[in-house]
Amino acid sequence: MVAAAVFPPNTQCFKNVTQFVSTCGSFGNCSCTVTEGMVSFLNLTAGSEAYVAAYCLNPPSDDSCSFGYCNNPDIAGVLVRVASYITNFCLSIIIFYSPEDAQTALWSQLLTMYSLLLTCVISVSQRSLSRLYALLAVVIVGSPLSIYLVIYAFMSFFHRRHRLARVFGEGQFISRTLVVIAGGLWVALITFSMILSDRAHFAQSSCDELYGSMGAIYVIPLLFFHDALTVNLGVGMLLILPLIFTGVAWATALILQRKAIWPSGERWRWRPHFGRIWSITGRHYSFIHFMLLVMLPTLYWITVVELSCLLFSAGKGNVLSFGQILAAFVALPPVVTVIQLYPKLFAWFGDLAWVRRIVKRWRSKKPQKSRTMSLDSMGTLTDLENTEAQNADNISLDVIDIASSATKRIVYSPVVAHEETWQ
Repeated sequence: MVAAAVFPPNTQCFKNVTQFVSTCGSFGNCSCTVTEGMVSFLNLTAGSEAYVAAYCLNPPSDDSCSFGYCNNPDIAGVLVRVASYITNFCLSIIIFYSPEDAQTALWSQLLTMYSLLLTCVISVSQRSLSRLYALLAVVIVGSPLSIYLVIYAFMSFFHRRHRLARVFGEGQFISRTLVVIAGGLWVALITFSMILSDRAHFAQSSCDELYGSMGAIYVIPLLFFHDALTVNLGVGMLLILPLIFTGVAWATALILQRKAIWPSGERWRWRPHFGRIWSITGRHYSFIHFMLLVMLPTLYWITVVELSCLLFSAGKGNVLSFGQILAAFVALPPVVTVIQLYPKLFAWFGDLAWVRRIVKRWRSKKPQKSRTMSLDSMGTLTDLENTEAQNADNISLDVIDIASSATKRIVYSPVVAHEETWQ
């Protein structure tokens, strides 16, 4: 295409070609001046799809939004979104239950964050990115997991002893620095896109006027759930079922652990004791903490992204673009790491309180560690249980040593006998 063949500033000239030809050709009183570039553009784009595709190669900032927001699959394409969901969910499982195995999967999350952030910053600096896709990049990067990582990475500069010490602790200066820098870029971009931005910095600013303010993009799911509950109560209840399930599970945990949370004889017994509630429920029912800290925020984040794409018709088009295929491969390391954790996850699942109740295999001694217990300890607990089962047939006798007046336990086994002194 020659340099003169540029889409004209007033897109209304091409909105109805039949009316344009009849008005300008027959009566000569056309409101748009016919130029050689306009004719060349019409010859180039005979079909509507090719027409919009050629237009979106370099949309002007004041295009009157005749065709809506131009698609940008490298930021909000289907594969980019799905890969981001998979990466965040898998890495959340690894960090929550086996943080010592999170080092490799962390780089996939960092690559996703930096690819979207740098693409957005470069495109905004060239005024070739619309505000919608800048906000979508902000939302996709700012997942609950990303915020969680930024907080721990920042804390690691001052406190080295925490549950992500192997990821951001001693000797991990590069990883925590990169995460903190990504967090700073995210804050700057969300501030620029929502609060301090001038429409001249974004392409297709007329679409921003047409669709109104998009600063409330994070509350779209709340409006959607409200409408669903109003129109159809059954559908609305189904949509908020994870929240209902978590609330019922937590209430049940409080009832079962009420004696530990509010022991009898304690002064001010019925105080809320929020810290105690959080610690005890996490120790005995870690899945509740997983739902509150990982699953529910992640589901809400996914809902924000998907409803925004549906509402503004974003993220459509061919899924086989280079950027989307690359994003799909980035999601592979977290998936492989989770698959390798299968033995640990199986042991963790068998240790859940409700699973033990169903199969009626209560352990004689429950683990007294908090929810931050690593899955590596599950194998130790399983070995301990097997050892206790093997020693169940041993014969123990309590005897008194006349010389020392101490009570001793004599343990006889089929192979060897040993003794240990009781205090």
